[in-house]
This record gives sequence, C-alpha cells and structure tokens, in this order.
Amino acid sequence: MPVSAVQHIEVRPGEYHDSVTLMVAGRAVAAVPGVTRALVAMGTELNIALLETLGHPTPEAGPSDLIVAFTCPDPATETAALAALTTALSPAGPITAPGHTPDQHHPRTTGTALSRTGALLTLISTPGLAAVPEAMESLQHGASVVIFSDNIPTTHEIRLKDEARRRNLLVMGPDCGTVVLHGTGLGFSNTTRPGPVSLVAASGTGAQHLMSLLDTAGTGIRHCLGVGGRDLTAAVAGRSTHAALDALAADPETKLIAVVSKPPHPSVAEAIEDHARRLPKPVLFAFIGPDHPTLTETAERILTTLDHQPPRPWPHWAPTGGARAGTDSGAQDQNQNQNQNQNQNQKQEQKQEQEQDLSRNPGQSRHRGWTIRGLFSGGTLCAEAEAVLTRMSAELRAQVPTLAPVPPLAQVPAPAQVPAPGQLSPLAQVPAPGQLSPLAQVSPLGQVPTPAPARVHDERSGGRGEGERKEPHIDLTDFGDDAYTRGRPHPMIDNTLRLRALEEAVADPHVGVLLLDVVLGRGAHSDPAAELVPAVTGAGERGLPVVVSLCGTEGDPQGLERQARAFAEAGAWVYLSNAEAAVAAGRYVLGGDDVAV
Repeated sequence: MPVSAVQHIEVRPGEYHDSVTLMVAGRAVAAVPGVTRALVAMGTELNIALLETLGHPTPEAGPSDLIVAFTCPDPATETAALAALTTALSPAGPITAPGHTPDQHHPRTTGTALSRTGALLTLISTPGLAAVPEAMESLQHGASVVIFSDNIPTTHEIRLKDEARRRNLLVMGPDCGTVVLHGTGLGFSNTTRPGPVSLVAASGTGAQHLMSLLDTAGTGIRHCLGVGGRDLTAAVAGRSTHAALDALAADPETKLIAVVSKPPHPSVAEAIEDHARRLPKPVLFAFIGPDHPTLTETAERILTTLDHQPPRPWPHWAPTGGARAGTDSGAQDQNQNQNQNQNQNQKQEQKQEQEQDLSRNPGQSRHRGWTIRGLFSGGTLCAEAEAVLTRMSAELRAQVPTLAPVPPLAQVPAPAQVPAPGQLSPLAQVPAPGQLSPLAQVSPLGQVPTPAPARVHDERSGGRGEGERKEPHIDLTDFGDDAYTRGRPHPMIDNTLRLRALEEAVADPHVGVLLLDVVLGRGAHSDPAAELVPAVTGAGERGLPVVVSLCGTEGDPQGLERQARAFAEAGAWVYLSNAEAAVAAGRYVLGGDDVAV
C-alpha cells in the first residue's frame, strides 16, 4: 500500500444490519473511485478472517458489531466512501406499521414489535444461529416467518417447523430468498402481474424464472411461498411444503399450484404427491433434473391447463448486426402445420445468414474449443442448463456412437483460485439495437431459433482441429453457491467473480461458447448490463460467442427490454427461456440440428 494511502478500519459496536443491506452498502463503498479492499460486514469469525485475507489488521469485534474497512488514496476519497456508506445504511423511511407512533422508540425485540403492531409475518435476516431465537419468538407471538438467513443447522430448522405446525403457521426458509404474498415480493423477486397461479418453492431462482415466464405469457402470480432449499430432503421431510400446500388450497384466489424444487428425496416426493392428489385444486410439479421437464415446459403446461396459449417460441433477441431469428410475427396466427413448415424455412435462412456471418468473422465458435462454459448466479438455472446440455449430448452420442461421453461437471474451484481481473476490452462501437425476434410457432425446445450449430467432430466431419479427436465438455459454475458468497455479495448483486471468470474463459482456447444468466428484479443489481456488456463485447472481439439467459419481467426496475437490447448490441444471443438459452449454447459446440430435449 502506498505511504500516502488511507486505510480506514472502523468498528461500530452494537450496530446491526441485515445481510442484504450490508451487501448493498459494501457495493456502494467499493463503487467510489479509488476505493479498494472494501468490506462492510458484521464481526463474525468468517468476516474477521476475510478482513485478514484482504490485508487489514484484525480489530476487536463480535457478531453484533459492524466492521467498515477499506483503503483509498486520500482523505477526500475516504469522506466520499463514508458518505456512500451512510446513504446505503440509512432507513428508507419511518416505521409506518399500525400500532406504532412516531413518538415511540423503535422496538428493540421481535416480540415487542409484534405485540405493538399485530403483524402476521416476520422477515428475518441475521447471521446464522442468531435467526433461530428470533424466529421462535415470532411463532410464539402468532406470526409466520420468512428466514432469509442461511447456515442454520437442520435440527433447528425441524424444531422451528414443528412449532409452526402446532400453531398453524408457516416457516419459509431457512435460506429463503424469494417470497411473494398477494403479489408483493420479498427478498429477490420480480414484478409480476396478479393472477391465479401460486407456487411452493424450494428454489429461489427457479421460482423467479417460472414466475417471469408466466408473466411474459400474460398469466399472473398470486403467491410464492418459499420453503427453503432443504425442506424436501429426507431429514426435513417437506414439513413446510405440506403446510404451504394446505394454505394455498384454502386460498379462494389460487386456481392452480406449482411446486418448484430440485429433485426431492424419493420418499418425500411420494408423500408430497399423495398430499397433492387429495387437494381440490390442480398441483403441478417442477422438479429440476435430467429426468424432469424444464421450467419452460412446466410453464407451458400451466398455461395449457389454464386454457392460455404459450408463446411459440419464447421471446429472444438476436445479436445486432448478425443473423436474426425468425421473420414474420404474424406467423403465430397461422395453423400449426403452416407454422412448422415456415419455421423450418426460417431456420434454413438463418443458418445461411449465420454461415455468411461466420465467414466474415473467422474467429467465431467453430474455430474455438469444445467446452461449454457456464457462469451462473442462480443455482437452479445452472442445474437446469446442465440437465438440458446433458440430454443434448446423450442424444448426440446416440446419433454418433463413436463420440465419447461428455466429461462430468467440473469441480467448482475455490474463489481464491480465480485469477485477478485483467484489463477488459473496451465497449466497441455497436450498431443500432436488434429487434425482438417474432414469435413463430415452434415446438419442442429442440426447434428454438438458435445460432448456426457447430458440426459434430468425427472422422468424417473434420472441423476444429482437423484430424484431431475432440470431446465436448460441459463446465458450469454456480457463483451463488455458499463457497462463493461467504463474506461477499451474491452474484445477483455483484458480478466481480463472474467478470474474472469471464475474462479467463475468453483467454481459454478450449472454450467454444459462453453461457451466462442475468436475473433482474427487486434486490438484484440495478443495471447488470452496465457491468457485463463490456466483457461480453470483449468476448465477441476475441471470437467467443455468448448466450444470455435473461430472467425478468417488463415491470422489473432494471427494464427488461433495455437489458436485453444492451446484450444483443454487444453481440450476445438473449433468451427469456433458460432452457432455450442452454439449447442455443449447446448447439455451438454439440451441434445436432434436430436434437430434441
């Protein structure tokens, strides 16, 4: 550190802020020009260790104390950083709950707040075990609980959920990031129109994606009851899922229920399905995995059940200046056979256009490697993409028996192993924005408009590395995993680690295509395209194709259309369907025009 630099280390005893607030505050401090090594966090053991890793001296602090640490070049920058911190930590406004008057002191306990206001719900976001007594106190005062906090032992989760069942209440969580009640979102959530569909979700981004697809199709959301990622394990046995199903069955405005989760334990799945059969409303299951439908297919099934027409295909944006998917939006009004024939013609025209584009830009995918590199912020979106690509590669191996199996998903490297970022390529001059591709009748997902596929490499086809045997490789990383979020903001808020990994992928000649998810909505980054577009542009300049899975709605504060067009202008293919994005990425490396998924 230069001699003239300022190292600011401050401990604020007894000043507590929830993890979401601290994520935003830390980002605000780090965004001040000249600030480096910023950490705004509670004084837990983990954060103390992280402070030392960042090169700061270790202060005396405990879990109830706020630590503010950063370095900067001069006192003026230090003042600006502290001003940004103050703004980020300031309450949005006064307490307006019924029962609380402005002349009263703020309640200092959960029980006092509930007794004073009569609130029926508590949202808890405290470090790990500290959430348990607050949640129990909430239940004892007659309030259901949303537990945003993670790192709570399973035994405590079971105890809380058993207490909730005795009191006819609901525990949503732990590690519950997405809840919608009467159309109002809590945590990470998208702005959706009101409607007849309610969700029970053990997956945050899975629920967000399904709700966004339904909103795009014109169908609204009533409730989304998150239950925590462990609820459908054998140990927890679906305690909150059973309670949520009963609650939604009793709601007269809910006409259809969907359960969203990674595959549950078989015995738990059997019990949940048996429970669902006894309810007076249809219940559909959206389990994520190779042997289950995609979330897009589940959305289409929901729409069909409600006598609504699914979009064909789902909205997508082609790269500006390259080939565009589809031609005439009026095609959706023709009968199915005409649409299918027209779509085949459009696909052929699109392939020819993109072959011409590839000939003008010889650095494109077919001259790069055979790895599909995925950099995800949503764990469920990552898992679904892996399932889609695995099915595609299995179908491809059936068509080309000599092709070796796709290697398993690579081990997730520790964050410390991610190299420091280099200089990202500047945003290149781009042409006018691309147009939203028209909605042609396309089914199944295997026929989604996509970039021109790379050809399967075998002894007959040649291709990249002529005469050299190549094997496709699926390498996807969930940067929202606990290994990456300890002591740092979630990648839906902060793309720092993904930008480093993106730069690494661009420099790796083995990578043939890059697949990214971008999640919009409340709680997420206010403008993710602003951070990611320069890197996406740089990837295109180096000949690496980029496919973006964009999760969001027209009502989201980031602006769905604006975000999509920004990525398209940077040269990326953009899909609202995560499964369709995976198919598009897969075809760059796996090929297989007629692979059905």
